[in-house]
This record gives sequence, structure tokens and C-alpha cells, in this order.
Amino acid sequence: IQFAHALGCEVTVISSSPKKKEQAFKYGADDFIVAGDNERIKKLYFNFDLVLYTGHADIDWTRVLWTVKTNGRMVIMGFPPAKVSMDLMELIVHQQSVMGSFLGNRAAMRETLAFAQAHNISPMIELMPMRQANEAIEKIKENRVRYRTVLVNDEWR
Repeated sequence: IQFAHALGCEVTVISSSPKKKEQAFKYGADDFIVAGDNERIKKLYFNFDLVLYTGHADIDWTRVLWTVKTNGRMVIMGFPPAKVSMDLMELIVHQQSVMGSFLGNRAAMRETLAFAQAHNISPMIELMPMRQANEAIEKIKENRVRYRTVLVNDEWR
């Protein structure tokens, strides 16, 4: 959200968790929609140039594809729990592209970090001492971490 905002993009966040709304706006989102709000999502059909999927939930991939403009792209950056299935007729008729992205090379990462520094972009992390590693793992399993937990040695604090 922060990167897209810094690049001057109009950013709409669609999340299954209404709890993320306030943070989405703090990061620079222009709009926030709860994934279950079918009426609002229908208004977004063929609206986005680019859709970034960063989640890990099982979703209706064809419905997501319907939000992508003709000649638009969907980039899957998260790891869905099940096989991705969508209506390929929609993909073909609207000349859309679907691709995956995981990591960049060193040059891309340096460029990303420089951009983040220049635009004051920082991650939201929760620091926890190494001795609480098991507690950190439980928080992750229970989906109680926003957005990353970083374990640190007590001596480094």
C-alpha cells in the first residue's frame, strides 16, 4: 500500500478483515472494501489496471479477475491454500494477464530499499525477544500478528 501510494497510484484495499481498515488508510489507501461486501465489489468489475493478491486465503479467483480491466494484470504474490481455479474464458476475452512474483534480484531489492528510504516507507513489525520464539509462533498461527514479527536478541535492544 505504501509503495503504490508513493508511486501516485490510486489504491483500493480489499480485505477479509475489517480490522485492517484503519491501518490501510494510514498506509495511504484511497478506499477499503471488506471482501464479503458483494455489492461494492460488483461496482469494481473491470475497474483495476492491476490487482496484487498478497493474501493466503482461498478466494473466488474468477470474481477477482472480474475486477481487472481489459488488458489489465493480476499478480499473485501470496500463497493460496488451494489450487487456483478461474474461468479462462474471461481471461482470454478480456486479454488479461495473470502472473506470480516472489522475490527480486539483488539490484531490484537495492532499488526497492532506496525507494523506501526516499519515501519514508517502513514495515509494520512487532519486535519480540528470542526467548519468546514459541509465543511468536503461536501468535502467527492464530493470525494475531500485524504484519510481521521480528525476533531479536535481548542484548541488541
